[in-house]
Amino acid sequence: MMKRIEGFSLIEVLVAMLMISVAAMALARYQGTMTRNTTVAAERNEAVLLGQAELEKARAIVLAGGTLGSATSTEVTGQTGVFTVARSAPSTIAVGPNPFSSVQVTISWQDTEGASQHVVMQSSLRSAVDSILGPGVTPTP
Repeated sequence: MMKRIEGFSLIEVLVAMLMISVAAMALARYQGTMTRNTTVAAERNEAVLLGQAELEKARAIVLAGGTLGSATSTEVTGQTGVFTVARSAPSTIAVGPNPFSSVQVTISWQDTEGASQHVVMQSSLRSAVDSILGPGVTPTP
């Protein structure tokens, strides 16, 4: 009578190790992709914040009764990289008796992989009195 041998054969062990190693490699690749995507999102988030700040500066100038003048471009060192913030010269959009000024801000940078990235933001601005009170309303001192 033959004795029955219990346990795993060498082939079964090798197949199990192969499956575990393939799963481990897939997880490592997924981790790398997620890290890269997190970095890209952080860079883009900082670019949007810089663009919003530039649009708010332009809005403050217009609300104070000033003019924006010509296009500007500045380089800003942020937490995630070096960004170029460029504001276009305002263009007038004739709508009704009080025209708007349209301003565009472009933020560009090199990402961690060396690719050129950019975000473009645009806003319409109106003069101080019309922006706060509405057209035709006179402020009281």
